[in-house]
Amino acid sequence: MLKIIAAWLLFLGILCKYMLSQLGLCRRPRFTDHVAPMRIVTGQLYGWKRLRVVDAAHCPRENPALFVSNHVRLDDPHMVWPAVYDASQGRIEIRFMMRDDFFRGFPWKWLPIRLDEIAEMAGAYRISRDHIQLSQVKPFLQILETPGSFLMFPAGTRSRSGLLMEYRPGREDPGGASFFIAHAQRRHPERRVAAVPVCRTYNPVSRQTTVVFGAPAYLKIPADRDALRRFDHELVALSLIHISEPTRPY
Repeated sequence: MLKIIAAWLLFLGILCKYMLSQLGLCRRPRFTDHVAPMRIVTGQLYGWKRLRVVDAAHCPRENPALFVSNHVRLDDPHMVWPAVYDASQGRIEIRFMMRDDFFRGFPWKWLPIRLDEIAEMAGAYRISRDHIQLSQVKPFLQILETPGSFLMFPAGTRSRSGLLMEYRPGREDPGGASFFIAHAQRRHPERRVAAVPVCRTYNPVSRQTTVVFGAPAYLKIPADRDALRRFDHELVALSLIHISEPTRPY
């Protein structure tokens, strides 16, 4: 109980410090500097008692790793990161890729806090959907080189049809996980970046989330453009195929 109280006090303190940073009185704090207590708070906020992790043995125990997931709900990052954190025994704290225009316009601009800044404090790095800039790509390259790990949604949008994965209109290829991996392994050939397929499902009746880990894939370097494209497609297929196979709960 004391740990829970301390975690909530720290959470509220970070929010207060954020409000002070809006007035220019201090630097903006980060939730990611306090992972263990934030896991307690967000676990209660998001109902992680209903989170089921399957095939946790597939999750790497060391960085670097790139987690590739389907996208079915807005809270996907908040369900995948505790699954990774627990499955890796607290060794991997993922960051995640987020489009930079989600919190623009009504009703977000009328809120007293900027939710895109809150997302950044929680580990989000924003990137454009159609006009990606080098400055937006660099943080993800640096994460893998640190080494660290991050989560991306290669479909580029949430599924709205009930399918496990759905691409944006006019888009046929998944986002390029292979690009980030190839760059990191060229810079540090002694490291292998694990590409980990992840699938999240949600039962609206029981409100239970299941996060399934697939076996990690590894990109062979050097690889031409066709090999990179095949790797991305195979990685997406792996993230979906495991949900239909017999699985072992964690």
